[in-house]
Formats: sequence, structure tokens, C-alpha cells
Amino acid sequence: MFVQLAGGEDVLGKSDKGLHPHDIDAFWLQRKLSKHYDDPMLAQTRAGEVLSILKVYSAAVMLSLNAEIITACLVVVVLSVLFVSKLSVILGSVLT
Repeated sequence: MFVQLAGGEDVLGKSDKGLHPHDIDAFWLQRKLSKHYDDPMLAQTRAGEVLSILKVYSAAVMLSLNAEIITACLVVVVLSVLFVSKLSVILGSVLT
């Protein structure tokens, strides 16, 4: 995903190659923010705030994904129990 400015420059900084998630860190973010803030300390503070928000969001996403995985596992267990129960009924009727 690229966002283009009026001058043609990519907002993320890499219009040709794209931006890898591992390229984004506090220093990258601070460099980008320093273009919009004259005070380097303010840019650093804003970068810390953004990273804090991203960490909270990331943790929430991980909790949500974990809940979905647990739910999927429970569904598999329930379906397995139902299958085994049904299979034992079928085998019981065939064997008798």
C-alpha cells in the first residue's frame, strides 16, 4: 500500500520497493515525524505515543486471534466427539 503526495513522493518513503514492516521502528517513525515538527523532542514524543498506540492495538489483535484459535479448537473437539459418538452408534448397530 502506497500513499502518494502531490509531489509524487511516497509518504511511507519507499515508492519503488515498498516498505517492509521490519523497517518501521522508533527511529524511522521519528524521522518521518520530524518532517512535520520543528522541535525534535516533540517529534520524539509523538513517535513514542504512536508506538504505544500500536503496541496496544497489536496486543488487542493478538488476544482476538488467540480467542479465535481457541474457539476453532473447541469446535474441532466438539465435532470430533460428535463424530466418535455417531460412529460408535453406527458400529454398534452393525455389530449387533
